Amino acid sequence: MIALHIVQVAIDLLVYSDLDTCMKGKAVVKRLRLAAQDAGLPFQERKLTSHTGYTVGTHRSTLGRHNEVDEITVRKLYKQFEDVLGEEWWK
Repeated sequence: MIALHIVQVAIDLLVYSDLDTCMKGKAVVKRLRLAAQDAGLPFQERKLTSHTGYTVGTHRSTLGRHNEVDEITVRKLYKQFEDVLGEEWWK
């Protein structure tokens, strides 16, 4: 069991080798907004307590209000909108 965990950690390090890279929060939102606009879908932004909610079409998600957002979080956020924007729309 421990060996399996170590292998999984090694795989995660290879897949997410850019753990130190971050994107500006504004750039993340801008990319999402432009993709929604290109798809002809409504985009809404709503301020919550410590997060901001984003709606594209009928899909909603939240993102913490930080100046920089790590790549893993960005990928997970973008992946949540694949149903309305298409598979791997951010690439």
